[in-house]
Amino acid sequence: FFLSFLYPPFSYLISLLSSLIYFFPFSSLLSFLSPFSSPPNSLALLHQKSTLENHHLLQCMQILSLPECNILLNLDASEKEAIKLYIRHLILATDLSLHGVVHRKLVERKKQVSKQVYKKGSLDEEDRILIMVSLMKCSDLSNEIRPVGISQKWANRVLMEFFAQAQKEGQLNLPITPFMDQHKVIIAKEQMNFISHLCMPLYENLAVIFPTLNTCVEQLNYNRSQWEKRLNTFFLDNPEEEKKLSNKSLWDDTKQVKSSKVGLKNLLSSRSEK
Repeated sequence: FFLSFLYPPFSYLISLLSSLIYFFPFSSLLSFLSPFSSPPNSLALLHQKSTLENHHLLQCMQILSLPECNILLNLDASEKEAIKLYIRHLILATDLSLHGVVHRKLVERKKQVSKQVYKKGSLDEEDRILIMVSLMKCSDLSNEIRPVGISQKWANRVLMEFFAQAQKEGQLNLPITPFMDQHKVIIAKEQMNFISHLCMPLYENLAVIFPTLNTCVEQLNYNRSQWEKRLNTFFLDNPEEEKKLSNKSLWDDTKQVKSSKVGLKNLLSSRSEK
């Protein structure tokens, strides 16, 4: 529905391919630890920035180059180049270090874009990229808009991967990432932080452009309330213990790209390994 208002052509195809390749089977644990392994993991040598995202992008292009998988075969050269460029933008935008930049640009542009998005051909390229990137990021975070039972299962799986990284860091005598230390993290509070600081601002601002997304915002609020209820129940007999064990959240202090002066298109291009 959302993509029917977007240009360039092939918006459906671009978004579908980007989503499929983003979830290419690969443990993000490798992307964090590869620079520190001995000898260094080949991915770290190949991709100096946005390691996981550039790996996904490379895999996408390799698959599309196979004769049996080349679904772009009958397009002309300019169409192929445009599609591949947008796929690159969408996949690289899922790098969490760019989340703050994407969010700030969405905040800045949402009112203007909301007036133009339903008018055919009225959006400039920067705004088209912003919308497609924002929708891609919503897809990346979509486990949190699912029914509470499903979203909590996904949350536990993600945190198990974080804890595995912390264990590996300890084995390599590296500093243990605070929000991944299972002895310090309060899972319910971490999920509340994740929803409040990462998911909710993105969905709320995008809902200004696409009001249908308010349904997702409502589910986020409900899921957060269930985590809060779980947290309060756990510390019911000793509320002071929660303050002592309170974890340093990933979502309060991510290593964000600070500058938003560069256009989103150029910023994403700078993250791509040539």
